[in-house]
Amino acid sequence: MRYIRTKNTLLIISILSLFLFLFNFENLFNQPSNEYPLSFINDIESFSGTVTEFKLAHSSEISEYLSEKKFRSMRKTFQESYDVKLLPVFHPRKHNVIEYFGEKRFSDSTKVQVKWVAKEMNALKFPGKYTGYLLINISGSKRDDFQNEWVFLTRTLQTMNINPSLNFSIAIELNQLMSQTKQTKYLEDTFQSLEGNILNRYKDNSQMIYDGYTNEISSYVMANDKKTNLQLSTQTDIANEKTVVNIGSPLLILE
Repeated sequence: MRYIRTKNTLLIISILSLFLFLFNFENLFNQPSNEYPLSFINDIESFSGTVTEFKLAHSSEISEYLSEKKFRSMRKTFQESYDVKLLPVFHPRKHNVIEYFGEKRFSDSTKVQVKWVAKEMNALKFPGKYTGYLLINISGSKRDDFQNEWVFLTRTLQTMNINPSLNFSIAIELNQLMSQTKQTKYLEDTFQSLEGNILNRYKDNSQMIYDGYTNEISSYVMANDKKTNLQLSTQTDIANEKTVVNIGSPLLILE
């Protein structure tokens, strides 16, 4: 379902994936892991190219049957925990969604974004009740900061009695424009280097995406009844004559 060959499909994939992150957190991570994947990241940094960005994300369903008042009051808890001011985001009332969003720079190289979202439950069965969802994204360019934020986020969530469901992506720049044939070989070689098996392939004129499974990472999601925990993409940057590789687990983190 995720990799049919049309250009518009990539947008559809992104929308569906974002929908999963915002409204199906409870089903997304079948086997979460809180352990920092040190060996896996060492392997990635040994590849050719320059690591330009690390991304870390948490997403979870926090509570069901929230009143609107309770949901809005919980914003203060998240503001204090992450030292990020959360401001209301406008949504038409017909969408039955309440959202708060905030972002802050922890340093010159690290930024955190927090979303606290409520989706109204079945109005007939549970009038005036909402389900709350928490989404946290952290991005930066330094590995040490990435590892520190991994530990900080894990501990902060656990302190709040929230089970961490962590997802990460690493971006690598190659100083060359790669043909699709070379991109295919690069992705296949990378899967092999990470001891992974390829399950799905998608490509168009500007991007390739492969996903699969590796025993090197303990967390995974289920896709078409198969464990998936490794997703790679390549994109060509024609203006700067570069190829950008993104490696994510269990899935790539979307913008």
